[in-house]
Amino acid sequence: MSLTDAQKTAFATDGFLVVRGLITPEEASGLVEEYDGLASGRIRHATWNGRDGEAGALGMRQIPFPSLVLEAWQDHAYRRRALEAARELLGDDLDYFFDQLFMKPPHCPAEVPWHQDAAYWGEVGAGVTCWLALSEVTEQHGCMEFVRGSHLGGLLPHGKAPLDDQYAANPEMARNHLSLEGAPAGEVVRAPLGPGDATFHHYKTLHRSRGNAAASPRRGLATHFTLPSPRLARHMARLADYARSLGVPAPG
Repeated sequence: MSLTDAQKTAFATDGFLVVRGLITPEEASGLVEEYDGLASGRIRHATWNGRDGEAGALGMRQIPFPSLVLEAWQDHAYRRRALEAARELLGDDLDYFFDQLFMKPPHCPAEVPWHQDAAYWGEVGAGVTCWLALSEVTEQHGCMEFVRGSHLGGLLPHGKAPLDDQYAANPEMARNHLSLEGAPAGEVVRAPLGPGDATFHHYKTLHRSRGNAAASPRRGLATHFTLPSPRLARHMARLADYARSLGVPAPG
């Protein structure tokens, strides 16, 4: 894909960009069955703590490396177009870092608090995330929210997010989440999306999502791109090896 000069300028100024139709609604719909299989535990997956993901009560799910378990996703149009856009925004040296599935079932109150991805990643030099909607993501569903221009101010203080009571079905999320200390300063912009639409945000842009108050699931797929980093590469390689080892069960 090719971004316009106006889109590149908006990203540089705002720290985020909404891209309509990164893939078609039909292409997005084609990913949903496997996506739901991962979210439900029907398809085995890795967790951040290096354990096999388990089925069970379906609260919010944050599952790393879906495209390493579902290898066909690696050459899907969404990945190719997301990488092209990321490189147009922050440079040709960017490459795939990791991906993760964020699924909130109907009437799920779990939220992801205000944070910068840089608080998790450290100084990687440059980074951008593509957040792709695989189904409708309205404000009621808990769409992505950004603080305009917050990437220009550097890394802000973060602490452990007090979310233990929201993740009974996925407790490691409560242990791993960070949250901005204090309230964000600046204009908050909400970004509702249709199936196949995406947002791109800078790794220092403050963002969050609220709970899903709708009667339908909120399906998001985040793909992260950064500059090469030996430290991050070693850490991610260990988790990626575990994800690959799970494989995908044969049909039936």
